[in-house]
Amino acid sequence: MRSRLPLLLASLLASACVVEAQPLPPPPRVLSPSEAVAVATHFARSHGLVVDHTQNAWLDRRTRWHVVLGGAGNRDRAAVTLDGYSGRVLAARLRGPSGEYVPPPPPGAPAEPAPPMPSEAPGAPPAVPPPPPPG
Repeated sequence: MRSRLPLLLASLLASACVVEAQPLPPPPRVLSPSEAVAVATHFARSHGLVVDHTQNAWLDRRTRWHVVLGGAGNRDRAAVTLDGYSGRVLAARLRGPSGEYVPPPPPGAPAEPAPPMPSEAPGAPPAVPPPPPPG
C-alpha cells in the first residue's frame, strides 16, 4: 500500500495540471472607412438628401465614426455619427432644401448630442443660406 501512494499522488497531480487551452474569441471587427461612409450615405439619402461627396470621415477614441457628407452644390449636408462596431446611427444632423433637420435617435441608442455641422465649427464664418430659386 505504501508503494502505491506516491504513484497515486503523482498521477493525480499530473492529471490535475492538464488543461486544454481555449482560444480567445477574436476581437470585434471595426467598420472600415468605406463601410462607414456607405452607411452614412444611405442614411442621408433615405432622408431625402442628395449626397455627391464625402467631406470628412474619422474614427474617434470611443470607436465611433464621424462622417460629413455634402451634395447638390453644397446645398445638402449631413453630419452622421455611427457606432464603429455595429454601424448603427447614433446621432445625425441633416441640412437640405427644407432646412436643418435633426432626426430623433433610434430606439435603444444612447442619448448623444447631434454632431455640429462643419460650418458651425469654432472660428468658422456663419453659414450663408442658398439664394432662393428664380421664380
